[in-house]
Amino acid sequence: MDPTNIIFNAAILILSLALLDRFSYAVIKGASDISESTGIGYTSIGFIIVAFLTSLPEAVVSLFAAKEGASGIAIGNIFGSNIANVCIILGVPIVYGCLARREPGCGKLSLGKQEMSSLFFGLFISSTLPLILLRGTAYARYVGVILLGLFVVYSYHLAKSSFALQKPGDSHDDRVSRAFLKGAAWILIGIAGVIVSGYAVVYSGSNLAVAFSIPDTLVGATIVAFGTSLPELAISFKSVQKGRFDFALSNAVGSCFANLTVILGLFFIFSAVAVRVDAYFDLVFFSLVSNLFLWYFISRGKLGLKEGAVLILMYVAFLGEFVAGFRLF
Repeated sequence: MDPTNIIFNAAILILSLALLDRFSYAVIKGASDISESTGIGYTSIGFIIVAFLTSLPEAVVSLFAAKEGASGIAIGNIFGSNIANVCIILGVPIVYGCLARREPGCGKLSLGKQEMSSLFFGLFISSTLPLILLRGTAYARYVGVILLGLFVVYSYHLAKSSFALQKPGDSHDDRVSRAFLKGAAWILIGIAGVIVSGYAVVYSGSNLAVAFSIPDTLVGATIVAFGTSLPELAISFKSVQKGRFDFALSNAVGSCFANLTVILGLFFIFSAVAVRVDAYFDLVFFSLVSNLFLWYFISRGKLGLKEGAVLILMYVAFLGEFVAGFRLF
């Protein structure tokens, strides 16, 4: 590939990632308007609605990668995004929030029983599911259907529990109806933009990988994974700035859960090639380790400056080991 085409594809990649961020944010804005009219709890919104919608870039990238047979970009994007969700999407805003607020006990978590249960279940699935998939995916399409079913069933259970905790009120007035229609419009516009920009990410990323003889798994696990995690990062920063560490936490863990159920499930169903998850052991390993650290921090009831720094250092170690591994082999 000549230098002109390389610059052209690099520009497309950067622009597409920026558009992914903006269009995903439009979807999130619409979801917020709709959620206010449904009465779903704040943490549940973060775990189901916002987390799922911020995972739309990963979903679109993985679906187009499945169509093109670029399994490395898809699998690398899914697991790389999960590592980024835990280490960067949580770590950086937490460190920033604690340094900016300078409050004693910054980062202490005060979560209810339902919120803790949701987070631990999300981490449990994010930790164990990749290990199960390492044993092989001979029946990939059936596995994909099961993963999608797992997300639907648990989301219904969580939403139903959240509705049960809401107090009845007049939620069907004109103001709420307008908010619902406005939110639906934002969602339609956002989804259309995510689809177009998601295809551009796969197209430009694959071309650059070929031009520089870089394995597509490395591109998917680093550049594409971080780029498609930008919506989660924006939400986490705003949540921490407002002192809502719980919302940032539910968004990050919920995104990991959505990536491994919805996005990976869709990829298995529509993939044009056979997929061997055991070929991506390094990604699975770092994903598991980062989840275990986060599990420990949540069980202690604190995500402060030290915990955020540990998460960031883990991501630095992941990049160092992963990139060095590709350069050596």
